[in-house]
Amino acid sequence: MSRMALIGFALLAFTSAPAIVTAGSAVTGTISCDISGAIAFRPPISNTAGGNIKVKISNKDGQSTCDSSGVTGGKEPISGVIVKISGGSLGEGATCATLSSAPQLTGSKVKMTWRGLNLAGHPNRVAVSKTTVASVSWDSGSDALDIVTQPVTFGAFTGSTITLHAGLDDFAGFSAFCNTAQIRSTAFGTVNPSTLTVP
Repeated sequence: MSRMALIGFALLAFTSAPAIVTAGSAVTGTISCDISGAIAFRPPISNTAGGNIKVKISNKDGQSTCDSSGVTGGKEPISGVIVKISGGSLGEGATCATLSSAPQLTGSKVKMTWRGLNLAGHPNRVAVSKTTVASVSWDSGSDALDIVTQPVTFGAFTGSTITLHAGLDDFAGFSAFCNTAQIRSTAFGTVNPSTLTVP
C-alpha cells in the first residue's frame, strides 16, 4: 500500500469515528421561577365538611419562566419547570376555609421537572428533583399558599429545599363560590404573582 493510500485510510478512519457525548454535570445552586398552574381537589371542595379532600398542584403545560443565572451544571440552561405536588390531603372534614386557615398536605410527594431549550429551540428535560412537603402555610397578605419541601433527596439541587408561593388568582371569588357550590380546581399565578425558588 502506498504512503498516500495509508494517509487517506488514516484520515477516513479518524473522520468516521462517532462523536462522544458526555452527560451534563449535577445541577446545583439557586434558581427563581415565575409560575402559573392549578390546585385541584378530589372530591370537589365546598364549605360543607366532607371526606378526605385530596389535593394536586401542577402546571402540566409547564407555564413558567426561570432565572437560572445562579445554577451550575446541567446539559443546558434551565428556562422553565413542570411542577407536580400530589398524594396529600387537607384532612378529614376539610372545607374551603381550611385552605386559608389550617392548610396541610400530609404525605404529599413533590416532583420538579426542570426544562431548557435544545438546539432546535424545543423544550427539553434538563433534570428532575424529588422530595416531599415539609410545611404549608397561608399568606393572607397575598392570598397565597406557601409550600416548603424537605431537602431534595433525588436529582437536581440535592440537599436544598424548594419553596412554592402559589397566589390564588381570585381568592374572593373562590370563597364566595364555596358557599353555594363545589369547586374542582382553582388557578394560581396567572393574575396573582406566584414563584418557585431554590433554596
